[in-house]
Amino acid sequence: MCKAFLWSGQASLAGPGRIAWNSVCQSKKASGLGFKNSLIWIIAAIGKHVWAVAEKKDNLWVKWFHHDYLKQEDWWNYSAPINSSWYWRKIDEVKGKLRSLIERLHVHKEDYHISKGYVYIHSPLDKVYWGKEVWGRLNTPKHSFILWLAIHNRLNTKDRLKRHGVIDQSDCLFCGEAEESCEHLFFNCHFSLNCYQQILQWLNWRTKLTTLKKVIRWIERASSSSFQKLVFSAVIAALLYNIWKARNDTLWLGKSMQPELIVHNTKVSVKNRISYSLPKKISQQDRN
Repeated sequence: MCKAFLWSGQASLAGPGRIAWNSVCQSKKASGLGFKNSLIWIIAAIGKHVWAVAEKKDNLWVKWFHHDYLKQEDWWNYSAPINSSWYWRKIDEVKGKLRSLIERLHVHKEDYHISKGYVYIHSPLDKVYWGKEVWGRLNTPKHSFILWLAIHNRLNTKDRLKRHGVIDQSDCLFCGEAEESCEHLFFNCHFSLNCYQQILQWLNWRTKLTTLKKVIRWIERASSSSFQKLVFSAVIAALLYNIWKARNDTLWLGKSMQPELIVHNTKVSVKNRISYSLPKKISQQDRN
């Protein structure tokens, strides 16, 4: 269901374009959503049987297999007969994918765990710099999701829709002076820039950066306390969400919204979220 949701473009607010399922199944630190690839997980689970046979574990099933099938033959050179049951042929098929891992575990006298097999097969991507900011614990989840799509440039902005032949005109709905793209919308458009500058003033946040990725990078590198970074991330995620929502309301409902209202909605949602999730141990400066 989640896979269909992400690929079908039916998210009522996000309308996301397709993101490679392999990327979605990466950890949040590596640009994904932390979903498990069920096919790879099943293969890793079957690896438990491969490992049990290779290690000659003391159980009835392994003893029966060695007595009736292997008969002193080397497990790694064994090939399942064509007339074998399908599950046995699958076990035999999986062993080639996990041989290096299982042999390494044998040398170090370690047990096989399905999670180890999954990581070995899945080949995780490198960590991205924006993982903590996009998925900060003070962020509202739906805000984080829209921010994640924006970082991947997969929001259905007009430039992408025009490129795919869905629409003919790609003018920005807010200013009408440039093509609507993620880079323009966050925060080069004078409408969204107005919202952004009001937020900076509210937080007493001094920065001249006006592109989303550079803002996220600034938060990641800032010398502020961990709590302050979490607040900055939550505010940027909320602001981006409310700008995108206002854009969609303008497009589909014909509603026009002033920057002051977007900023107000952002402040309210962030204050409510942080008040609900405020850590017990926090310095007075951070609390203020």
